[in-house]
Amino acid sequence: MATLFSDAFNRANNVSLGADWTERGGTSNIDIVTNRAEAITLTGSFIGIAHTATWGVADYTVQVIVNTPAGNTFYGTAGRRVNQSTDDSDCYAAFVNETNDTLTLYKRIAGSYTNLGSFAVTIAASTDYTVKLSMQGITIKAFLDGTERISVTDASLSANGDSAITTGTSGVVGGRFDDFLVEDFAAPAAGHPTMRRWGGIPGMRPGAQGGGIGGGPWGLNDLKEAA
Repeated sequence: MATLFSDAFNRANNVSLGADWTERGGTSNIDIVTNRAEAITLTGSFIGIAHTATWGVADYTVQVIVNTPAGNTFYGTAGRRVNQSTDDSDCYAAFVNETNDTLTLYKRIAGSYTNLGSFAVTIAASTDYTVKLSMQGITIKAFLDGTERISVTDASLSANGDSAITTGTSGVVGGRFDDFLVEDFAAPAAGHPTMRRWGGIPGMRPGAQGGGIGGGPWGLNDLKEAA
C-alpha cells in the first residue's frame, strides 16, 4: 500500500478543515475542534460531507477513526465520490450506526442509497472506531477496527472520484473524526540495503571487539532490506 493522502487534523481550532478539504451537504459544517474534525451543524440531502481532491486511481482504501454521538444514524467514510450537484453525489460509503449497532456498506446513486451489506456489532457512543472502505475493481469491502466485515462485488461506480468523511443524520451533532488516511494498492518503494548496527563498533558483528564467537567484519548475510 502507498499513501495518497493523510490528515490527523492536528491544528488549531478552525471553522475550516483546511485547503485540502471541500465541505458539502446543505448548510452543514465540520470544523477543527481539539485536533479532530467535528460535526457542528448537519442539514441537507447528503448530510455533513467533506471531501478531498479527485485521485488519479480508482482502486484505493479510505480509512478514518470515528467517534459517534448518542442517537447517531451514520458516521463514516466515502470513496469514488463524484459530484452530481451542490448537495448530491454518487459514492460508496461505509458507516457505523450507533442506533442500530451495525457497520453498513452503501452505494449512493442519483440521491438514493442502496444497502450492499451490513455487519451486526455493538457501537457505543463516544467511543473510537476505525472504519475503512476498500475499493479494488468491482470488489468493495468494509472493515471495522482492522478486520474485514463486509465484502461484495458491485460495478456501479468505477470512476476515480474523491474520498470523504461523512455523516447521515440531520441534527445529531458532536460526532468526531480523526486520522484520515487514503492509500492505493501500489507496492511501496523498495528500501535501501542497510547494515545493522550492533553496540560498539559500526560495521562489526557482535563479538568482534572481544574476539568472541560471531566476531568479525560484516558479510553479505548481514545485509537487510530497510522497511
